[in-house]
Amino acid sequence: MTPNQCVECEGQHRCSFVETQWKPANVMCIGLSVKPQMVDLDPASKSGRLIAQIETKFGGDPWHKSNLVKHPPLMPSGHLRYPSRLEMRRCLELLRREVSAVSPSVILCLGVLTSEFLLQEMGGQKFQGFGSRNKYSIYRFGSHTIIPVHHPAYIVKYKQSNKREYISGVCKAVNSAIYR
Repeated sequence: MTPNQCVECEGQHRCSFVETQWKPANVMCIGLSVKPQMVDLDPASKSGRLIAQIETKFGGDPWHKSNLVKHPPLMPSGHLRYPSRLEMRRCLELLRREVSAVSPSVILCLGVLTSEFLLQEMGGQKFQGFGSRNKYSIYRFGSHTIIPVHHPAYIVKYKQSNKREYISGVCKAVNSAIYR
């Protein structure tokens, strides 16, 4: 499987996506950007491990994991940085194609930046912030159900003692969206 060349990046970045890996899934997780030398929400990362823990609560149905920006946005020093709005916009059409191919019942948006951008760009809605005590809001528009949740890296780094509540909150939100 050879990674596709991103038309929007015009060869400027090493984008990491292979369209043949876009298989239908009930749940799709969308993070902000991929880390260098890693796959989307890699189980070798702390964020990827936490998402994998949540995924196991739903039995054998694999979740599709992706990122809004398909290349690692790097500073000149080589350190990871947040992608710009322009980079997010350039990758949006590719993400739309991916969502169409995966056809998820639920899209989990990981973190504030991803949630704000996708709710605005895909549904014209304003992100209202996260609920208290890991009670997450569900946004519906068209055939899409989007649930913005805290980024797992935030939980791992700053809210480790709330990890069980986070897992429970995400599971409840996904269940209520799927079995509405």
